Amino acid sequence: PAGLRARVACNQFARNPAEVLNTAVDSENVMSQQRNRRTREDYQQGLPGYHDPTAGFGGASPARSALTLRAVLAGFGLLVCAAGAVFTIMAGLTALGVVLAVLAAVALADLSWIIHRKLRGEPG
Repeated sequence: PAGLRARVACNQFARNPAEVLNTAVDSENVMSQQRNRRTREDYQQGLPGYHDPTAGFGGASPARSALTLRAVLAGFGLLVCAAGAVFTIMAGLTALGVVLAVLAAVALADLSWIIHRKLRGEPG
């Protein structure tokens, strides 16, 4: 694709093809580096529109993730599902106990990811 852009730019502006190709490649490298590098300050400020696909639509302010609320809800789900799994397996309802144990594992995975994001410095 960069070679095609170089030929198009060369035909339009009658510039040196090597210069056009180098400019296109350099600008792609700079743009990809700027896009991929985020600092801790970026995460501490929050990434506007990161969790909201309609951010800025109709003048609305970008949404922020409520990580603390998610952590509390995931912890509650983990406790309820784990306790429910233990009691239902003890009561002889093995299938329901396994379902609750799987849901407890999902809540644990979610809680660990939330804690990872909080330790990274994201607000919420």
